[in-house]
Amino acid sequence: WPPKTPAEIEAFLRYVKWMVNHFKGRIQYYALWNEQDIGYWNPWGNPEEYGRLLAAFAPAVHQTDPQAKVIYGGQADPVSDFAKRALDECKCGSQIDVFAYHTYPGYGQNMHPESMDFGAYGVETTIKLRQTARREIGHDVEFWDDEFNSIPSWPGSDESVQSKYIPRGILYNHAAGVR
Repeated sequence: WPPKTPAEIEAFLRYVKWMVNHFKGRIQYYALWNEQDIGYWNPWGNPEEYGRLLAAFAPAVHQTDPQAKVIYGGQADPVSDFAKRALDECKCGSQIDVFAYHTYPGYGQNMHPESMDFGAYGVETTIKLRQTARREIGHDVEFWDDEFNSIPSWPGSDESVQSKYIPRGILYNHAAGVR
Protein backbone atom coordinates (compact mmCIF):
# COMPACT_ATOMS: atom_id res chain seq x y z
CA TRP A 1 0.00 0.00 0.00
CA PRO A 2 1.62 3.26 -1.08
CA PRO A 3 1.81 6.26 1.20
CA LYS A 4 -0.78 8.79 0.03
CA THR A 5 -1.69 11.14 2.87
CA PRO A 6 0.68 13.92 3.95
CA ALA A 7 1.38 12.07 7.24
CA GLU A 8 2.09 8.79 5.42
CA ILE A 9 4.38 10.53 2.93
CA GLU A 10 6.25 12.30 5.74
CA ALA A 11 6.77 8.98 7.55
CA PHE A 12 7.91 7.36 4.30
CA LEU A 13 10.41 10.16 3.67
CA ARG A 14 11.89 9.68 7.16
CA TYR A 15 12.33 6.02 6.26
CA VAL A 16 13.89 6.92 2.87
CA LYS A 17 16.37 9.31 4.48
CA TRP A 18 17.27 6.75 7.14
CA MET A 19 17.85 4.06 4.48
CA VAL A 20 19.94 6.33 2.23
CA ASN A 21 21.99 7.47 5.22
CA HIS A 22 22.42 3.90 6.46
CA PHE A 23 23.65 2.64 3.07
CA LYS A 24 25.64 5.75 2.06
CA GLY A 25 28.84 4.66 0.33
CA ARG A 26 27.50 1.15 -0.29
CA ILE A 27 24.32 1.67 -2.29
CA GLN A 28 24.27 4.20 -5.09
CA TYR A 29 20.86 3.71 -6.76
CA TYR A 30 17.43 4.11 -5.17
CA ALA A 31 14.23 3.22 -7.01
CA LEU A 32 10.80 4.36 -5.99
CA TRP A 33 8.49 1.37 -6.08
CA ASN A 34 8.40 -1.53 -8.47
CA GLU A 35 5.71 -1.94 -11.10
CA GLN A 36 3.90 1.12 -9.81
CA ASP A 37 1.63 1.07 -12.84
CA ILE A 38 -0.10 -2.22 -11.98
CA GLY A 39 -1.49 -3.97 -8.89
CA TYR A 40 1.65 -3.55 -6.79
CA TRP A 41 0.48 0.02 -6.23
CA ASN A 42 -2.58 -1.14 -4.34
CA PRO A 43 -5.25 -1.27 -5.40
CA TRP A 44 -3.98 -0.34 -8.88
CA GLY A 45 -1.41 1.99 -10.42
CA ASN A 46 -2.21 5.69 -10.29
CA PRO A 47 0.24 7.91 -12.19
CA GLU A 48 -0.63 11.11 -10.33
CA GLU A 49 -0.20 9.50 -6.90
CA TYR A 50 3.09 7.98 -8.01
CA GLY A 51 4.23 11.35 -9.41
CA ARG A 52 3.45 13.13 -6.15
CA LEU A 53 5.42 10.57 -4.16
CA LEU A 54 8.31 10.71 -6.66
CA ALA A 55 8.36 14.52 -6.29
CA ALA A 56 9.04 14.06 -2.56
CA PHE A 57 11.27 10.97 -2.85
CA ALA A 58 13.80 12.29 -5.39
CA PRO A 59 14.95 15.36 -3.43
CA ALA A 60 14.97 13.35 -0.18
CA VAL A 61 17.44 10.89 -1.72
CA HIS A 62 19.65 13.57 -3.29
CA GLN A 63 19.70 15.77 -0.19
CA THR A 64 20.64 12.82 2.02
CA ASP A 65 23.38 11.61 -0.33
CA PRO A 66 24.34 13.93 -3.21
CA GLN A 67 26.18 11.02 -4.88
CA ALA A 68 23.08 8.81 -4.92
CA LYS A 69 21.03 8.23 -8.07
CA VAL A 70 17.24 8.23 -8.28
CA ILE A 71 15.47 5.63 -10.41
CA TYR A 72 11.98 6.18 -11.76
CA GLY A 73 10.42 2.90 -10.60
CA GLY A 74 10.39 -0.19 -12.69
CA GLN A 75 7.31 0.45 -14.81
CA ALA A 76 5.70 -2.90 -15.61
CA ASP A 77 4.30 -2.03 -19.03
CA PRO A 78 5.65 0.39 -21.63
CA VAL A 79 2.58 2.61 -21.47
CA SER A 80 3.70 6.12 -22.35
CA ASP A 81 0.60 7.81 -20.95
CA PHE A 82 1.26 6.48 -17.44
CA ALA A 83 4.86 7.77 -17.52
CA LYS A 84 3.80 11.14 -18.96
CA ARG A 85 1.11 11.68 -16.35
CA ALA A 86 3.41 10.61 -13.49
CA LEU A 87 6.23 12.86 -14.68
CA ASP A 88 3.84 15.77 -15.33
CA GLU A 89 2.63 15.47 -11.74
CA CYS A 90 6.15 15.07 -10.36
CA LYS A 91 7.75 18.05 -12.07
CA CYS A 92 11.06 16.61 -10.86
CA GLY A 93 12.68 15.44 -14.09
CA SER A 94 15.99 17.10 -13.26
CA GLN A 95 16.22 14.83 -10.20
CA ILE A 96 15.69 11.55 -12.08
CA ASP A 97 18.91 9.80 -13.05
CA VAL A 98 17.57 6.50 -14.40
CA PHE A 99 14.25 5.58 -15.99
CA ALA A 100 13.56 1.87 -15.46
CA TYR A 101 10.95 -0.33 -17.08
CA HIS A 102 10.23 -4.02 -17.58
CA THR A 103 9.65 -6.01 -20.71
CA TYR A 104 7.86 -9.32 -20.85
CA PRO A 105 6.86 -9.09 -24.53
CA GLY A 106 3.32 -10.33 -25.02
CA TYR A 107 2.99 -11.21 -21.33
CA GLY A 108 1.58 -14.74 -21.07
CA GLN A 109 2.53 -15.80 -24.58
CA ASN A 110 5.68 -16.75 -26.46
CA MET A 111 6.86 -13.58 -28.22
CA HIS A 112 10.45 -12.86 -29.19
CA PRO A 113 12.31 -9.98 -27.52
CA GLU A 114 12.28 -7.72 -30.56
CA SER A 115 8.49 -7.70 -30.39
CA MET A 116 8.74 -5.26 -27.46
CA ASP A 117 8.82 -2.63 -30.20
CA PHE A 118 6.96 -4.45 -32.93
CA GLY A 119 3.66 -5.95 -31.88
CA ALA A 120 3.81 -7.22 -28.31
CA TYR A 121 2.24 -4.10 -26.81
CA GLY A 122 0.22 -2.82 -29.78
CA VAL A 123 0.85 0.89 -30.31
CA GLU A 124 2.88 1.09 -27.10
CA THR A 125 6.57 0.30 -27.50
CA THR A 126 9.72 0.78 -25.49
CA ILE A 127 10.88 3.23 -28.16
CA LYS A 128 7.77 5.38 -27.59
CA LEU A 129 8.18 5.07 -23.80
CA ARG A 130 11.80 6.25 -23.93
CA GLN A 131 10.88 9.16 -26.23
CA THR A 132 8.14 10.21 -23.81
CA ALA A 133 10.47 9.92 -20.81
CA ARG A 134 13.23 11.95 -22.51
CA ARG A 135 10.75 14.69 -23.43
CA GLU A 136 9.16 14.81 -19.96
CA ILE A 137 12.38 14.49 -17.95
CA GLY A 138 14.14 17.14 -20.00
CA HIS A 139 17.69 15.80 -19.90
CA ASP A 140 19.63 12.80 -21.17
CA VAL A 141 18.44 10.17 -18.70
CA GLU A 142 19.83 6.64 -18.51
CA PHE A 143 17.41 3.80 -19.35
CA TRP A 144 17.31 0.37 -17.75
CA ASP A 145 15.23 -2.62 -18.75
CA ASP A 146 15.59 -4.05 -15.28
CA GLU A 147 13.27 -7.01 -15.81
CA PHE A 148 13.16 -8.94 -19.05
CA ASN A 149 11.99 -12.48 -19.45
CA SER A 150 10.13 -15.01 -21.47
CA ILE A 151 8.64 -17.45 -19.00
CA PRO A 152 9.31 -21.13 -19.85
CA SER A 153 5.82 -22.21 -18.73
CA TRP A 154 4.02 -19.97 -21.22
CA PRO A 155 2.41 -21.71 -24.23
CA GLY A 156 4.96 -22.30 -26.98
CA SER A 157 7.87 -21.59 -24.66
CA ASP A 158 10.22 -23.71 -22.64
CA GLU A 159 13.71 -23.34 -21.19
CA SER A 160 15.35 -23.78 -24.63
CA VAL A 161 13.30 -20.85 -25.98
CA GLN A 162 14.08 -18.78 -22.90
CA SER A 163 17.81 -19.50 -23.25
CA LYS A 164 17.67 -18.02 -26.77
CA TYR A 165 15.46 -15.04 -25.94
CA ILE A 166 17.40 -13.75 -22.94
CA PRO A 167 20.64 -13.00 -24.84
CA ARG A 168 18.61 -11.57 -27.74
CA GLY A 169 16.77 -9.26 -25.33
CA ILE A 170 20.05 -8.11 -23.80
CA LEU A 171 21.58 -7.45 -27.22
CA TYR A 172 18.45 -5.70 -28.46
CA ASN A 173 18.48 -3.40 -25.45
CA HIS A 174 22.23 -2.84 -25.71
CA ALA A 175 21.83 -1.75 -29.35
CA ALA A 176 19.19 0.77 -28.20
CA GLY A 177 21.49 2.11 -25.46
CA VAL A 178 19.43 0.53 -22.70
CA ARG A 179 21.14 -1.18 -19.78
